[in-house]
Amino acid sequence: MRIALSTPVLLLSTLSMAAQTGNQSGTLTGNPSAPPAVTLHAAARLVVVDVTVTDAHGNPVRHLPESAFHLVEGGHPQVLAGMEEHSAASDAAAASRAGAALPPLQPGVFTNLVAPPQTTPTILLFDALNTPTSSQGWVRRQVMNYLRTAPPNTRIAIFGLNSQLVLLQNFTTDIGRLRVAMEGVHPQGAGPGNLDAEAPSAAVAQIHAQLLADQPPVGPGQEGSMAQALSDFSNIDSNVNEAQRATITLRAFHQIALFLAGVPGRKNLIWFSSGFPLSLIPPRTPTNYTGEPTWKREYRETMDLLSRERIAIYPVDAQGLDISGARSSERMEAQSAMYEMADDSGGKAFMNTNGLAQAVEQVVSTGSDYYTLAYVPSDKNAHGEYRKIRVAVDAPTGLQLSYRRGYYAEPTDTRAMAQSDDDGPSPVRAAAAYLAPPATQIQFFARVLPAAAGVVPVADSSRRQLDPSHNRRYGIEYSADVRSLDVTTLPDGRRQSHLEFVSLVYDPRGRVVRSDVKSLHMTWTPEQWAAAMQRGARYQQEISVPAEGTSLRLIVHDLENGHLGSLDVSSTGLQPSAALPPK
Repeated sequence: MRIALSTPVLLLSTLSMAAQTGNQSGTLTGNPSAPPAVTLHAAARLVVVDVTVTDAHGNPVRHLPESAFHLVEGGHPQVLAGMEEHSAASDAAAASRAGAALPPLQPGVFTNLVAPPQTTPTILLFDALNTPTSSQGWVRRQVMNYLRTAPPNTRIAIFGLNSQLVLLQNFTTDIGRLRVAMEGVHPQGAGPGNLDAEAPSAAVAQIHAQLLADQPPVGPGQEGSMAQALSDFSNIDSNVNEAQRATITLRAFHQIALFLAGVPGRKNLIWFSSGFPLSLIPPRTPTNYTGEPTWKREYRETMDLLSRERIAIYPVDAQGLDISGARSSERMEAQSAMYEMADDSGGKAFMNTNGLAQAVEQVVSTGSDYYTLAYVPSDKNAHGEYRKIRVAVDAPTGLQLSYRRGYYAEPTDTRAMAQSDDDGPSPVRAAAAYLAPPATQIQFFARVLPAAAGVVPVADSSRRQLDPSHNRRYGIEYSADVRSLDVTTLPDGRRQSHLEFVSLVYDPRGRVVRSDVKSLHMTWTPEQWAAAMQRGARYQQEISVPAEGTSLRLIVHDLENGHLGSLDVSSTGLQPSAALPPK
């Protein structure tokens, strides 16, 4: 039985055509009040568990029938709604049948849509925030050893983490590009929404240069620049305490989950780190969404998001083999926390080993062979409590099963969870951070072209006229996939969604120099809704952009369920001459 868990690939072409034709459907209203309504949430209460099964030698065990699996939640056996076996060959064939390539886009049209992967994607996360400087160069060399012998069609992305998360190389199966990215020669950091776009060169080049050496370079004359903000990528700031490091790390995982939300199927996250503060791991006891410290709620929600997006964490101890035999209590605590995070996400921890290249090879080779189990919990009353999961198979003894060990049962009304409190992180603020990876929970197209001739550029906040010789007014047309939105059905049959559209203009140093934010209720008649299902939720926006050295970030935010989508348009991607048709 096949389990349909992702947006149909047909949407790639329909939304693409909609973005390029400019047809409008749906009405917009700024009135926040609405009559009593019935809410249809995009996510069904279907729990999905990916299970890897290996024998005593670590080899995948294939061709197990659905009847061989038994799943228990909270001590109660569950009835499986379906089971699907995955392998590198079967997933490649399925992606080929679905049409793995994105449709061609006209000039000025951009998207954060991700084509179905032909192999299980793998993310390499270099954690300089929680890793001593002396270990970072060794980790890089180990990964380079793996890349020299990596099999073809291995799909990998590379991230770096210190004071913030940076996408060093977006997903590619080109091992040569990955080697170049690791070597720091002409870095190919892809920008959101354009897999081949070039990330800001100064910051990314600085990170790559630091990955090359055991000791980070110190460049003079960089005060105040974005490169300086990332110049300590390979050196932990002694002023960053454990709580701060834990918060930064959790928010990096959260950003990675948003980045991977639009990628169907299981994803492997290999995390090279020396540890994570154990004291910040909350106990798995029933609790609710109120009356608890922010860090506990943030850990729980981050791990639950990773599980819902089917991301398995594989922590790899960046300090390698401890030959002294006398491990410190701090290292043992840090490793215990990494084991816990691996168990919570269905991954595996690799500790106290010098075989980092072999660990990556094992994750990549076995991570593509897994079984997907789906079920509707027999206990329908969810109050935010943690529910333990146990999976067993009818098979010979000695098999090893890896799967997430539980999940937090979200209340039916997720709207309160979507609202960030005074102490919690703002999802839009995280998505708006310079160099932040794209978010794909909401997939959309955007057409960005200069406004019609004669339109005078203005500052969007004060409406002050700007010098037209140094600024250009651009029009933005959004087309967002309505399947990822929280949609309400009104008593008169219309449908409504509460959305926020954000456009930000950055200068070369990563500062926001222009912005426009619009919050609105988007309403569709039944006829308009039928069109929106094919062409997406449509909205138009304008913003003034300086003539040189800028980049544009577009964000779509669902104010009800908190979902996000974002993409970047580089300065070279902005069309200098073609204009939008007059309204």
